[in-house]
Amino acid sequence: MKAFSEHDVKLIIKKPTLKKIPKKIIENVKHVVDYTDLFVQLYQHKETKAEDIIDAVEEVAPLIENVEQYVEQYITDSMLVGEELTEFTDEDVKKYILNLNTPSTKKVVNVVEQLEENINEKTVEDLKKKVNNLEQWISRVAAHGPGSGEVKLRRLDDVDSTTIADGRTLQYNSTSKKFEFTRPVTSAYHVTRVHETVQLLDHSVPQIITDMTLCPPAGTYIVNYNSKFAVIDTSSITSAAKAEVTSLYADLSTRSATGSETSRTASDIYANETLDPGVYIHTGAVTINGKLTLDAGGDPAAEFIIRTAGAITTGTFAEIELIGDATSSNVWFVAAGAPSTGANTIFRGNMIADQAAPSLGATTSFEGRMLAVNGAIAIGEACTITAPTGTGTTSIGSLVVFSLFTGNQAVSNTGTVTTVALSIGTDNGAITGFADGNVGGNLYPGGAGQSSRLRIGVYLDGVLVEDSRRQYDHAFQNIDEEYQIVLQSVVTITDEQCIDIRASAAFGKVAVGPRMSLVLTNIN
Repeated sequence: MKAFSEHDVKLIIKKPTLKKIPKKIIENVKHVVDYTDLFVQLYQHKETKAEDIIDAVEEVAPLIENVEQYVEQYITDSMLVGEELTEFTDEDVKKYILNLNTPSTKKVVNVVEQLEENINEKTVEDLKKKVNNLEQWISRVAAHGPGSGEVKLRRLDDVDSTTIADGRTLQYNSTSKKFEFTRPVTSAYHVTRVHETVQLLDHSVPQIITDMTLCPPAGTYIVNYNSKFAVIDTSSITSAAKAEVTSLYADLSTRSATGSETSRTASDIYANETLDPGVYIHTGAVTINGKLTLDAGGDPAAEFIIRTAGAITTGTFAEIELIGDATSSNVWFVAAGAPSTGANTIFRGNMIADQAAPSLGATTSFEGRMLAVNGAIAIGEACTITAPTGTGTTSIGSLVVFSLFTGNQAVSNTGTVTTVALSIGTDNGAITGFADGNVGGNLYPGGAGQSSRLRIGVYLDGVLVEDSRRQYDHAFQNIDEEYQIVLQSVVTITDEQCIDIRASAAFGKVAVGPRMSLVLTNIN
């Protein structure tokens, strides 16, 4: 290589650019870059572990930076020497660089010299072949699936390592500009079971159908359930309801006082008061005048029970107001005597009497259920009876279909304009005075036909999915007669939630199965 003249050095001093740096330094830099490339490719051969590749890069890459640093230092020092420089040979330059006495500079020179001595044309060809083999292997993996070995994605800057988990797929997030591991979108989760024996249902409390439970990943699913059922035994809906109302009264009449005013144990008048949830017990008659406000304090499941050994009556234009998420399904007025309302009362809640006759005054607006164990029910002129709001905390079984029901005696209405949202029933008596089209449910007089009623629906963590429940009423024909069950619903679930199928016999006895299937299809 030709010697460096004073003119060369002057050019460096005047224009310290990469083009005018002594050729030997440029060659050294080029060697480090070129051979670092080959060195990394060699280590990328498929038999080499991922950590070896990373270690190699971390070892060699800093050498490039070191070369750049001593070139900059050479220019700076040359400028300081200035016109005193005369003539430099290759050895002068090399010696000058070594005289900087930095370990990194010596390391770079040593590496460059070793590369110059060890790399020849044959070595380069061998490296090219190995790199070509590696590229072919990668292509096969991309086309046909993964091979052996482990890829340590945690070391890659453009991968969000915090999302790595078993069973997830790698997807690009355009917001974070990184690859993230996400749950796979699964087209369907399904289970099919064939039971050796059918599942018998003979009471009104829903029970889980065996093996019909799935706990899929979070998402939105179409739920499909298919099976059959047979009628094993029948009973009258009114006889079942009579048993339910008797049981319900016994439950409500034995609960202990828990309200904020538990000392109220005698006859009392509620007038423009506000009560918290609880059980309020009286030994004498109870009267409600003005407005009685029931405040659930934000809990829609909170219950209010006002119970007396006497009668419960309301004055004309009295009102029961519900606030704080209180619901009429969870308000109970329990009377051993006759409960009744005055004209134009706005009543929200349920009335239940034991051995007495409940009644509504003319033009009463009644939101709830009126029930009696043994007593005639009388409805005044032009009353409006609507379904209770909310979901009841206390189970009422087959009574859920009724607005008015008594276990014994008649149900009657004065006039023809009263409207009733749900069914009307008695287990022993007549139903009279209700105009066709003014009753939202059915009329079940004493001696109603014998049949069975199956209720079945989709539940999410024990809560019925809205609009998923189906009801099937059938009279007994023969034990081999089967009826189809088809449920379909759309459910959105979060992690660790489960879907199941639950069923009950509101009355009678039914057998579900033995063949059934539950299929969840992911749509989001």
